[in-house]
Amino acid sequence: MGNIHAYIPCGLALEPGDVGILSDAYDLAMLDLPHGDKRLEELVARQIVALALAGERDAIALCDRALAHVGLRAPDAAPVRAPRDPSAPGRPRPRRSPAGSRAAAHAARAVRTAS
Repeated sequence: MGNIHAYIPCGLALEPGDVGILSDAYDLAMLDLPHGDKRLEELVARQIVALALAGERDAIALCDRALAHVGLRAPDAAPVRAPRDPSAPGRPRPRRSPAGSRAAAHAARAVRTAS
């Protein structure tokens, strides 16, 4: 499998559990992608990171929503879940350094323009 670490913006401090969730989501998504399609792998990886930066912390939801974003899964096929409260106990929030917020904005912009 590939490695999502290359798509996490520099300067973005994530908890170890968050990186594990992103890696799990990426690995799940790679199972549904055509083998060797590097462009599609990059789009999915960037979308997983963007969704995580927006607060999603469920690997299956990250995978499903990223695949729906690139058209490999119907949007209505993605599991319906109630929005999670990012401030709820046990739900770590990403810590951003000042440079990290700029990098996160750049990564989100890159995902939007790549679509």
